[in-house]
Amino acid sequence: MKGPNALDEAGASHYNPQPASGGGRSTQLVKFRPALRYAFWQSAALAILLLVVTLGFDRQTAWSAGIGALIAYLGQLYLTVLTFRISARQEPQRAVQNFYRGVAGRLALVTLLFAAAFYRLAWLEAPALFLGFGVILVAQIMGSARLATELGRINSTGREDEQRALNGD
Repeated sequence: MKGPNALDEAGASHYNPQPASGGGRSTQLVKFRPALRYAFWQSAALAILLLVVTLGFDRQTAWSAGIGALIAYLGQLYLTVLTFRISARQEPQRAVQNFYRGVAGRLALVTLLFAAAFYRLAWLEAPALFLGFGVILVAQIMGSARLATELGRINSTGREDEQRALNGD
């Protein structure tokens, strides 16, 4: 076999589960420009929300909305880092496992952060907290949809040069 997904004489594909990097666990993020752009726009949405709430509302409401937004942001950041830590093209099974771990970890992290916020910060305004969380959650959903559309368009054309340009390779 020549590559991780080489074809034999009959044309059957064989998956080679060995990582291309020599077998060690990689802790570097995969160079994936759309995911980095997604994280950037999510950060921008968080900053804009904090600015608007700080200028337009009292201090307690602003802090409550900011903490809610930060909870959503940190959960999604954990998922993004865990998901794009390895290349799905080189290790698809491990990439799916990382995605599921990321989703479960995000749920646990968000739950713990909400519990800690309500337990430690009795002055929080729940509607503002959930509004801040919801605004960032909507930004995450919109970003995910755009990322999926962008990748679907590129994958449907089968043009690897576009994929490489998108990834910055």
